[in-house]
Amino acid sequence: MRQKLRQIVNLAFFLAFPITLNWYSPYVIVDGAFQGIATASFIIFCLLFVSSLFLGRLWCSWLCPAGYIQDAVARSRTKAWAGKAKDAVKWISWSLWLSVIFIAFLHSGGIKRIDILHLMEGGVSVDQPIKYIVYYGVVLLFFGLSFLGKRAACHSICWMAPFMILSTRLSKALRLPAVRLRAEPSACVSCGACSKACPMSLPVQAMVKTAKTDKAECIHCGLCVESCAKKALRLSFGRAR
Repeated sequence: MRQKLRQIVNLAFFLAFPITLNWYSPYVIVDGAFQGIATASFIIFCLLFVSSLFLGRLWCSWLCPAGYIQDAVARSRTKAWAGKAKDAVKWISWSLWLSVIFIAFLHSGGIKRIDILHLMEGGVSVDQPIKYIVYYGVVLLFFGLSFLGKRAACHSICWMAPFMILSTRLSKALRLPAVRLRAEPSACVSCGACSKACPMSLPVQAMVKTAKTDKAECIHCGLCVESCAKKALRLSFGRAR
């Protein structure tokens, strides 16, 4: 039931993507920063960081339109992501992008106003022919990368993931109550079903064996929990151990 509900909610956010594209746009936030404007994307990224302190990366599994695209491909192509060295790409690009945003706000004299409709004055992100090209380009990018492995784009290029990864690590360090994956090592029979089910290609079985399941790349989708016949895994809300 949980997975069906998750897929329905995720599908709804994907269908709304032509409307909300600019909410997640790395370009829109830079364009606004040079004018001293806090855009919708600026607010969204701040909210993602704060919410991830307590909700982990539920955004990635429940609400992300790009996540829906990648999961759809993974249903017929289950190749695991094996390019851990390529994970560094998103950190390099994110650091450069964040530096540009900081410089842009300095150049404009800081945040002067908030405009959640910046570059989408009609309330819709994709409202001109040129924007359809951008929209389909983004969709095809995430679709194509999915063939490199499950959630390859999340690992390699996502500019939103670093906000949540840093937030979940901070949450763990501060021992804040949050959504967490818990394990009962004694119940594990090493069948490997959890690792196979993980959309992020995490070594879940090994994580269970060591009871070290607080991984920043975990998106708390619950697929590993539901794949375990022995109930060795569960999602719960609590402090890091």
